Amino acid sequence: MHSQGWLLSGQQEFVCNKLTNKLESCSSVEYSDWVKDNNKVVANNNLIKSIRLFKYLRDHKQTFSVKSILLTTIVASRVNNWDKYIGTDDFKDLPTTFKNLFNRLNEWLDENDSMPIVNNPVDGEENFNRHWDENKYQNFKSQVKKYDAWANDAYGEMDKAKSITKWQKIFGDKFAKSAPVKKEATKQLPSHCEPLRWPLASYASKLNVKAVVQKGKTSVSLGDLASFESVPKSHWIRFVVKDQLDNDTQIHWQVVNNGAEAIESKCLRGDFFEGKAIHKESTAYKGQHWVEAVAIKNEICIAKSGPVFVNIM
Repeated sequence: MHSQGWLLSGQQEFVCNKLTNKLESCSSVEYSDWVKDNNKVVANNNLIKSIRLFKYLRDHKQTFSVKSILLTTIVASRVNNWDKYIGTDDFKDLPTTFKNLFNRLNEWLDENDSMPIVNNPVDGEENFNRHWDENKYQNFKSQVKKYDAWANDAYGEMDKAKSITKWQKIFGDKFAKSAPVKKEATKQLPSHCEPLRWPLASYASKLNVKAVVQKGKTSVSLGDLASFESVPKSHWIRFVVKDQLDNDTQIHWQVVNNGAEAIESKCLRGDFFEGKAIHKESTAYKGQHWVEAVAIKNEICIAKSGPVFVNIM
């Protein structure tokens, strides 16, 4: 046994529990490989980064106590088989990954009224409950519920400065302190553009819309709209809301035309109209136009895509 308290017996590894003075199995190499495998599913090292954020939150707030091995296990275990074999948009970037892992952790805790057994995922003989007790678990559950709501609020804030302020509520004033925040001048909407007619929820989130260019209305995609500096006339653009919305939520679209050709044809448009998750528009008039989708529930706007600009040459 060396200074760190590890003992090798054949291929089995043990560590000495300083509280009980007994050897306990510890598959450190296999455990590291398990975390790495889940990290690959999440991609871009965002699982590891999220776990570090969870640990930073623990150390910064000091409102709950949970050992790193236990915290790593319960967070990494929120990556499931659906993510591995089917795929998901829940991990498309670090903020989204952190927020969704927080949501999943909160849901898992809600399912467990009392402290669950947290097994070592690579060694059925070992569990990590020696690092926890019922009081610590209940406090952890309560704090996670609170911070989960804060994370959802910060993630859903569409104003960058306000979003940073809300993240700082979680991680402290030093979080993103040097991040540049561009203060944009208030833009006057064109007179033919209808302002948002529904109140905007304080928790409103970003509505994800993908736009692709097609030669004809039912043709195959020629590529994402973002890859085109401009789109020729006599083409079509298909806009698709990627988020899963419940049956009580309606999608409304706004198509705003600009330029001399649209004016001459008396087709500036600009009103909101109810539609479906997929909406198609033809490229009829030269100029810079935009399309926006909003999600409405109980007469409140709960999500906005922001304008998707279309340059037609």
